Amino acid sequence: MDIRDSTRPDRAWLDIVLAGVCDAVLTTDTSGHVVFLLLDIGLPELSGYEVAEKLRGEADFDDTLIVAVSGYAQDEDRRKSARAGFNHHFAKPIRPETLAELLAR
Repeated sequence: MDIRDSTRPDRAWLDIVLAGVCDAVLTTDTSGHVVFLLLDIGLPELSGYEVAEKLRGEADFDDTLIVAVSGYAQDEDRRKSARAGFNHHFAKPIRPETLAELLAR
């Protein structure tokens, strides 16, 4: 899906890839640069921790902002997210303003 962002001429086109399951995330064509990835922890096949670890093992994802949004939000869950390579960990539901602030950085 392409959306036009007229407020950010330097980022005129934004490609959005929606992937519903782990295999789709790991096999999606990312020939373009992935800037931001919003990922749940409680996924059906692999955990979000495992997906983040796999992606961080690929050079193409070194500088991708990976954000966990999960019902698992205890201190230990946040530490596991950091160890797996997540940049941020938010409890569900995440406020749209919070996402907007992250993307604006």
